[in-house]
Amino acid sequence: MAEEIKREEHVISEGLKDLVIERLEILPSDLKFFIGSDGKELSKKDLIDSVKRGDDVGQQVVEMEMSFLRALKDGVLLEEILSSEQ
Repeated sequence: MAEEIKREEHVISEGLKDLVIERLEILPSDLKFFIGSDGKELSKKDLIDSVKRGDDVGQQVVEMEMSFLRALKDGVLLEEILSSEQ
C-alpha cells in the first residue's frame, strides 16, 4: 500500500510534461547534460524522451525545472543576480 502511494506521488501531469518539454525544445541541440552521479552524458533528445516516459531522469528534469520556475517567480534569482553585482 505504501509503495502504491509513493508511485502516485511521482505521477507527473501531461500539462507539466508538455511545459518542461517546450522549455527543453528551445535549448540548442548540441548541448550535453549530466544528471545524477553515474556521469552518463545525455542529449537534449534524451532528456525530452525521459520526460515523456516519466522515468527517474525525466522526473529529475521536471523537478529541476519546477525549482527554477519557483525561484524565478519568488524573485530568488533576481536577488542572487543583484547581490552578485555588488
